[in-house]
Amino acid sequence: MLSPVKIGIEIEYLVSQDERPIESGYLCGFASKKACLGLAVLESAAREIDPHARMEYSRGTRRWVFRNGSFLIPDSFSLLETVTAPSCRLDDLCEQLWMLKRGLIAGAAQHGCQISGAACPVSYRFDDMEFAFGRRCNNAGMHVHLDAATDSAKQVYCSILMPIIPELIAMSANSPIHNRKETWACSYRLQVSPMAKTRKMLLHDPERFRESRAQSREDRYEFLTPFSRSNKTVEIRGMDTPMNIDWAMAFAAFLQCLATRVQRIADSRDMPARQPFDLSRLEENSSVAVGRGIQAGFSFSERHLPWHCDGSHPLWRGRDMPYPVKDGRLSARKSIGNLLACIEEDARLLDAEQFLQHLYKMVETGINQAEQQRIWMARGGFEFYMEKLQEMMARPPDTLLQRTKGSDTMHPLKRKSGNSLQESEAIYGN
Repeated sequence: MLSPVKIGIEIEYLVSQDERPIESGYLCGFASKKACLGLAVLESAAREIDPHARMEYSRGTRRWVFRNGSFLIPDSFSLLETVTAPSCRLDDLCEQLWMLKRGLIAGAAQHGCQISGAACPVSYRFDDMEFAFGRRCNNAGMHVHLDAATDSAKQVYCSILMPIIPELIAMSANSPIHNRKETWACSYRLQVSPMAKTRKMLLHDPERFRESRAQSREDRYEFLTPFSRSNKTVEIRGMDTPMNIDWAMAFAAFLQCLATRVQRIADSRDMPARQPFDLSRLEENSSVAVGRGIQAGFSFSERHLPWHCDGSHPLWRGRDMPYPVKDGRLSARKSIGNLLACIEEDARLLDAEQFLQHLYKMVETGINQAEQQRIWMARGGFEFYMEKLQEMMARPPDTLLQRTKGSDTMHPLKRKSGNSLQESEAIYGN
């Protein structure tokens, strides 16, 4: 079964040379005569992917476009961005992401460069952000666009997604290392805090919300962005660039399965117009998720339980909620476990279970991308950490490897081992 919801995926990569980011995008200026290594890498990557790729200008920015509709684009602050064509098929999106990433790796190598995720710990990266935003932070990540042709569809998606922002943060937090040292946070990134003053704009008036967001220097980063009528999508911003394509696909597959379930229930007219949640608890839980990731503990108001902790909500129709809130508390692992249980039927119908394995194992073991990076730092220091991170960045997606080896090959995340550390080694190749 194909999902009725098309999604598109954007992933931003840092391109560096000798541990220093190269110039790219807005900071170097396209009109400048100064040579821009970032654009040279971009062109080499495009030619690696498709010798017939065309270069075009869109809104003052050059990008390389391929025949399947995907493209590469220079982004701000030493970033290059890979963008897929919208698709209902997860396997198609996975192939697109790997094609773009493989070309980017090869193109960077031609110029003595390498690509890294947002977890790259070099200090120059954060100096750029301090110049632009007034504080040291990270701005690269992954964006997933959900097809939403009408304002009412955007409102439905946003009202469902808003209460689970802390869980989405815990799923995608992936930058615990800064300046060769561990930080206090699982994601050393821009401060995340849904704005109370613009909450109603988010749910009722996407255009006004976008305008107010653009005017606010303190809240430049928002997890949900209802786009204008011309784009017809809702954008969900993952906290950081994933370590590899498998993690990117797990995040995207979860969102597509959830959107599919929401659409099915909404079509039956059982979906309430607004989803209750406690905004102050949401902000608190979001901050905790940035710091502790999958190890976080969330607090909830018994009077305003979010839908994924309320077994009577229409999205739980025909499903049993495995982890109820007790004494107003629930761990991030169990809260995400509720979400995965809610979409289980849709994941099976969409044949998305293979893409969700990283999330299943994360809930089982309590090890997400940030925790794995801490393990690498503890085992071999910064050099070992960077070596393992580069290995993960260059690793083909498990779903493509499985298809190459044949259907009898068991997905590595489904193999049972004795304890969490052994399972981690099977997942990440420690």
